[in-house]
Amino acid sequence: MRIQTSVIFAILVVLAWAGNSEAPPLPPNAEPLVVSLRIGPDATKEALSYVAELAEPVDHQPSGDKTYKQIAREKYGVFNNKIKTLMEKFNSRVTSFDAKPQSPVLLPAGPHWKFQTETRVPKGSNVAQELTVRSGYAGKKTLEQFNAVNPKLANNLENLPPGEKVRLPYVASVVSFRLKPEYVSKKGEIEQKLNSLPGIKDARIHTPPRMTPSLTEAHMASLGGTGSGDQAGFWPYRALFGRGNQISWPHVNRAVVAVLDTGIPTKNDEPRFYDRGILWTNTEEVPENGKDDDNNGYVDDIYGVNMLSRDFRGFPEDDNNEGDATYHGTHVAGLLAGVLLPEESRKLVQDSLRLMILKVIEKNGDVDIGAVHEALAYADSYQVNIVNMSFEMDQRSPALEAFLKRQENVLVVVAAGNTQVGTLRGLNLDGQDITKYPAQCSTRFRHLITVAAHDANGKLAPFSNWGENTVDLAAPGVDVESLQPGKTQRLSGTSQATPFVSLAAALLYAAGVRKPAELRQRLLTAADYDPDLKGKVRSAGRLNIAKALAVIDKDVIQLTSGELVAGELLRLDPLQISTLPTPLELSKVRKIIFNYSKENAEKADLIVSSKPSCDPDGLERFEETLDIFPLRIRQSNGTERLVERSQARDLVLRRPVSN
Repeated sequence: MRIQTSVIFAILVVLAWAGNSEAPPLPPNAEPLVVSLRIGPDATKEALSYVAELAEPVDHQPSGDKTYKQIAREKYGVFNNKIKTLMEKFNSRVTSFDAKPQSPVLLPAGPHWKFQTETRVPKGSNVAQELTVRSGYAGKKTLEQFNAVNPKLANNLENLPPGEKVRLPYVASVVSFRLKPEYVSKKGEIEQKLNSLPGIKDARIHTPPRMTPSLTEAHMASLGGTGSGDQAGFWPYRALFGRGNQISWPHVNRAVVAVLDTGIPTKNDEPRFYDRGILWTNTEEVPENGKDDDNNGYVDDIYGVNMLSRDFRGFPEDDNNEGDATYHGTHVAGLLAGVLLPEESRKLVQDSLRLMILKVIEKNGDVDIGAVHEALAYADSYQVNIVNMSFEMDQRSPALEAFLKRQENVLVVVAAGNTQVGTLRGLNLDGQDITKYPAQCSTRFRHLITVAAHDANGKLAPFSNWGENTVDLAAPGVDVESLQPGKTQRLSGTSQATPFVSLAAALLYAAGVRKPAELRQRLLTAADYDPDLKGKVRSAGRLNIAKALAVIDKDVIQLTSGELVAGELLRLDPLQISTLPTPLELSKVRKIIFNYSKENAEKADLIVSSKPSCDPDGLERFEETLDIFPLRIRQSNGTERLVERSQARDLVLRRPVSN
């Protein structure tokens, strides 16, 4: 397509003016900061030059046989005498732009402009929404450009079917870069000026988002943390599936889970990801031919994309090998893939999901917010079902939040975050003075789940952040074993708890529960209630995968042994269920979970128990359960009450008193 002359000119001005201004000296102990913003095509050359002045030039490691000229075209979208002059200024060794660099190239600061990219229209979206979400701009000229590159779709922009391929002109979604250290002391002034400039939107200056760190066994021991106790049988999976392996369910779908993390190892380093077919595959791309075969703006994106690569190419390889908790993405992806499960259970996982690997976290653990936005857009274009994210940031990102809000067709699972390394005291995310995103987004988005970590004893991990209103449920996150290249390692953290919830959601999706809000509600309502988690997480419970799967089309009785019995409840006293020939002794019953498929699961917010109490906030306790056809309760004041099954989450029966 033809690129607007004004846009090209603006880019050239940015490049020509980059790095020419003097700045005050760096303050002592200045904290590194990043700038994230959106740039519209209406940005003036003055605005763009100011953006370029704030950023450091970046090193670019050439890949393949590219020349200086090809690198410049990929980075800036154009190559001419002004570009040549600028690159010569920063790269004194350049003698010929047709030559191939023998060392890293220093690229002057500026947005990565992708003037045209291919995507698929998500369900419930339209072209104007896509242009706004991807580039922050959907004006008349941009729509005219869209019509020019999509001539067959020009008369049907508002009613494009889900999955329809379109080409989007002008995509510079979220630009993120390090602020020059000498400008750190002027953070407030610079942020204010950025937001006043034409075409600059949602500018924020903040600390770099960070990968949610995991703790090693040695670190947990040094801090006096609890371990997983009995390690036999790989405790997290055993705890999640319990003795519910007799529960079966149909596989009617296969979930695609996007893993936004540090990547995974190559096949040579860790073949277990590859020999079982667990990875999502882009069938429209030819492997390792150095070309963008499907014209989606990404080269050789077979299993996903390295979003940190300046030219959006290359395998998303995990190089997070610094510090104690290495290969974070590998560990997370290994849990999602169930790689260490026994063969039968591993096959269940393999049949239920595929992992799309999107690298957004730097080697040092910093998260590139622009790469995150790019990754979400990529995942959205391939209509993924679940997104797994284990990173945290100390400021809101309006652009990221707007994208998450629009992705109502995707379940987003995020880590609640850990306390700072060196202590074992998690933060209450409900606090007014606490800012942790995207964890705290669960209060606004019904398709987002925030996950805390618990240990093998079911207790909230001491390092885990929590919050009755902001954190949804707890999952295993202490001494969890998973992959490292060529070996395994036990790590602790909410990063380890998060993929268990994503896995549970994927299995539910495979069984036919497709709406993100319904997936979220099913996981929360099927959680194992624990009084110790009351006031700590919204569900007051721990993840139970077997129970969530079992209640798809049956009533479920959970025995005190942990075993699940599924069927149709026939009577309460004695307790009978259709799948057992004889009644159950109440002393052996821990909980009754109603079949949510018969009622509106979104209303299931009530815990019913026979133990007298007066817990507030919708968790009610009753004196006695009289009948379940319909559910009839005797309250502590002696009056009776009928409770709709759609309002009952768990029926916890009173234990007989021993003499």
